[in-house]
This record gives sequence, C-alpha cells and structure tokens, in this order.
Amino acid sequence: MASEEVFVENSPRPSVLVVEDNMTFAEMARNGLKGEYSVSIAHTLWEAIDLIGSKKFDFILSDVMFPAKKGYYDTDNSMAMLQIALNKAVPIAFVTRGDHHGMITGLIESEKPQISIKCLSLGDIHNSLVNMGHNHQKKPDFNCITASHSKVMNAENKDQVIWSYALINLKNISAKSSPISASMKKVKGILGEGIGFEMKSGAIRLTDSRINL
Repeated sequence: MASEEVFVENSPRPSVLVVEDNMTFAEMARNGLKGEYSVSIAHTLWEAIDLIGSKKFDFILSDVMFPAKKGYYDTDNSMAMLQIALNKAVPIAFVTRGDHHGMITGLIESEKPQISIKCLSLGDIHNSLVNMGHNHQKKPDFNCITASHSKVMNAENKDQVIWSYALINLKNISAKSSPISASMKKVKGILGEGIGFEMKSGAIRLTDSRINL
C-alpha cells in the first residue's frame, strides 16, 4: 500500500537560531522550544554571524537591541539581522520589548510592559530592507519593517509562551509563501472543492472533507 506521506515523519527537528542578549530570556526560549526544535543561542551579532555561517537554520528568532560584541553597548541590529536572513534565505521573527529607547511605534495604550513581535517571510525581509534604504526621515530601523504578522502582547518577560507564539506564526507565514504552498494550491484547483492539506507529525497529508471516515 502506497504511503500518503509527502515528507518522511522521522525527519530531523527543524533548527532555530535565537539571538537574545538577556540570559534569562534566552534560556526561556531554549526551554520553550527545545522539545520540538534544535535550538542554538547567540548573545551578540558576531555570535549570530558565526553560528549561521557554520550551520543551516530553518528559522531565526531575534531581539532588536543587543550588542555587536560582548562588552559593547546595545544597538538596533534589525537591519543586520535582516541582511543575514536574506543572504541565507531564512525567515525571521523579531521579538523585542517596547521600552527600548521609545523605538517601537504603534503600541497599544497600556500601563503594562509590552512585547512587540514581527514575523517576516523572505518577501517581507526584502521589502523591509528597501524601506530602510529609503528611510529619509531616519526613524529607527525597526519601525521600517513590514511584516506579514505583527503582534503586541502585554508581557514583562519574553517567556516560553512569547517565543513559541512567535515561532508558530513565523512557520505559518513561511508555509504560505513557500513553493510547496503554491504547488498545493495548484493541486487543490485540479482536484476540486473539499480537498485540503494538513501538517501532522512533520508530514503533509491530503484530506478530503467529502469522505466520512
């Protein structure tokens, strides 16, 4: 009997690079994601460059304000991370606190601390870098980012829920913009209404709502 799987279910865990200089937040990311993903942590821009130069990653989750090297001051490294992500063709999500030097715009009025999340497909990364290049008003680079999914959450810490939320939505927009997704749409158009796809155990399954199992 032929298998209905498109991908082998025993495939290696997806790999995620987390760039976060706060040790506590970085450990929260590792603990929240390590069950389903292979997680690597970078605390500086140089560490991120070293890691992504030596290993292939499926996703990047990154802070915005962090040092280029240990001992350096925090700076907005969103442009550098976008360039890295585009060069390696890896989707990226930014996860940052809203109190970084007033750099985040569009936050919801709240007395509580807030976390801003932006999830970018490869197309979003390209468009954001173009926006930064045309940034004549010299506003913070992070505010030039256009993302397929943005969310502001009332939270004081980047806990496991925050990191998991960012990665889930990054995976979703990546799947929608992938060549495989485009192929699925073509298949659905050929097969007709009621045909769908679902991801289960790392494999894509064909579903048919017209059949009652």
